[in-house]
Amino acid sequence: MKKLLSLTITILCFISLSQAQLYMDSNGRVGIDESSPVSTLSIGGAGSTTHSVSVYGTNGQYYRALQGTQTTTSSNSNYGLVGSIPGGSGGFKLYAVYGSAYRGSTPTSARSYGVVGYAGNGIAGHNYGIYGWLAGSRDGAAVYGTLGGDTYHVDGQYAGFFEGDVHIEGDLTVDGSYPSSDIKLKKDVRVIKEDVISKLESLQVIRFKKKHYSEYKELSDTTNQSKIAAEIESERYTKDRIGLIAQELQLTFPEVVKEANSGYLRVDYTQLIPILVKAITDQQVQIEALQTAIESSGSLKGATVATSSTDPQLSEAESSTLHQNAPNPFTDKTTITYSLSETVGAATLFIYDMTGKQLRNYDIGQKGSGEIIISGGELDPGMYLYSLIADGQLKYSPSLDNDSLKLSLFSFPASWPEKKYQAA
Repeated sequence: MKKLLSLTITILCFISLSQAQLYMDSNGRVGIDESSPVSTLSIGGAGSTTHSVSVYGTNGQYYRALQGTQTTTSSNSNYGLVGSIPGGSGGFKLYAVYGSAYRGSTPTSARSYGVVGYAGNGIAGHNYGIYGWLAGSRDGAAVYGTLGGDTYHVDGQYAGFFEGDVHIEGDLTVDGSYPSSDIKLKKDVRVIKEDVISKLESLQVIRFKKKHYSEYKELSDTTNQSKIAAEIESERYTKDRIGLIAQELQLTFPEVVKEANSGYLRVDYTQLIPILVKAITDQQVQIEALQTAIESSGSLKGATVATSSTDPQLSEAESSTLHQNAPNPFTDKTTITYSLSETVGAATLFIYDMTGKQLRNYDIGQKGSGEIIISGGELDPGMYLYSLIADGQLKYSPSLDNDSLKLSLFSFPASWPEKKYQAA
């Protein structure tokens, strides 16, 4: 009652100064410049039964429906406008401050801001246009943004959370970046087995300059031509950058390319890191395999290396070849085919683990084209090397990278890596 009396006195004082019209109905609702108030206090309009106080401003440039001004004092905190909802268990959604600026039409030159924050000239490092603070022990975010118009489950506590694409025009500085990668968050896990090295070799690494948006898009707001011209000449658009072409990546690694709402392609460069790791790993395996073949003890030590070829100037022994096993990888059995010259006296197929240790050997007595069948039960799950020694010469598969000196690989079984990394 005291609060209502104080409010009434304040209103009457305001009326005496501004000559505004004051109305009060039989239910105690008060109207200022409004003869039929619906809110408890209606200023400039009828208001609504859902609003305790309704204020309607006059249409015009820089006009405000409601403005709160607080003179700076020596106290610790000063507030121009405060919205507060007392604690309690009631209510589905609580909005301490709600801003809405939505147009029914889309004019050619107009802007809308739901909430505007403006701050400056505080002590260095402590000026915030909009400040959000997450309190309590529940998951959530101090600042939340969404494109869907509804709320999204926030798993954890964050200073900021965005549901939907986020675009930053300018440099982004972060002190650490940790994309989610926990196996417990993954499903349908499959290990990449294809040759990524050849795919990477098909990509062009380019040097380029970034276009300003006015150089590829028709502008709806042309009032800031001088500002746009200055931006185009800034370092952001004149310095050289290094990158890849999204259209090329889309052909080789479509998983890392996304078409944005604007219609332009974007690349998730962080997803290229695992691809590069696999390429380095595969390349190292090939290097170690070659070293193992040359340096390991046993039949491989001191063996001369000969590439597969059908050159008539080579001896028939040199034309013997070894081919990639199929299927690869395999679960039950796999077949290794070979071609052995009639002049070869002795030939043996050797299987090694990745450390160069000899695990199996198969003497080959059949000349000409032949095959050896390897059963999955003969080996533990893993990756291995195999090679053909014909009269002391090491043979490679002619199907691998144009007769380059690479040992063939095969793994067993196909389902093993997925099971190994399956989430608990």
